[in-house]
This record gives sequence, C-alpha cells and structure tokens, in this order.
Amino acid sequence: MGMVHVTGELGREPARLTPIRFLVDTGAMYSFVSPETAEELGVEFTASTTIVTADGTRSQVPLAFAYMKVMDRESTIILGAMNVPEPLLGATSLQILGLKVDPVNETLEHSRPYGDIPVLAAGRAAPA
Repeated sequence: MGMVHVTGELGREPARLTPIRFLVDTGAMYSFVSPETAEELGVEFTASTTIVTADGTRSQVPLAFAYMKVMDRESTIILGAMNVPEPLLGATSLQILGLKVDPVNETLEHSRPYGDIPVLAAGRAAPA
C-alpha cells in the first residue's frame, strides 16, 4: 500500500474553512497541522497532551477543536499542532467522519452507510 492523500477543508468553524491537502495517517491518533497553519486558521488551543512519535520521541503538543469536511462528511475533530512535513489526517478524525482507507485503491471510503451522523451520536438508529 502506498500513501493516501485527500483534500479536506479545515477551520475554526463551519463558515470559515480552508482547503488543505492531508496525508492520511492511520497510525496517528489525532490530526495535525503545523503551528503556522493553525495560526492562519485561527484555531485556539485550549489543552495539550504528550505524544510519542514513530521514532520514540516524546513531545508535548497543543490540542484544539476544529471543524473538518472531507468528501461528503463533516464534524468537529481534535486537532494538534506540531512541526509536520505535511498535514496529517489521523485515526480519530477518520472515525468521527465515518471514513476508512481502501488499501487496494489507495483512497478513502465510507466506513458506515449513513450520512453526517457523527460517532458520538451513533447510539441512535441509523436512517433506513
């Protein structure tokens, strides 16, 4: 399997979204953008967490809520800021948006058949 990229829209709120090309990283818990991109988007960081990168480095990173649209799905996600070579779309965002990687076609596809019902509301019955 190669690398999967997708263009999504990201911002502080649904009315102010900016197109961004993401590398889909199913090994990353959160989605990440550079601190400069986060500042351009007007994202306000209100929390932080310690992460461990693939090379074993521990880093403290700021976290914020941001609004994301990918394909026909949209929701609030958890966004981190750190020096990344390109924006990363992480596993939590994929789950929230109801998307998964198709490793054969190297694309994203729906992981559930219904529209924009976020995972947090998944306890409700899906529309027929």
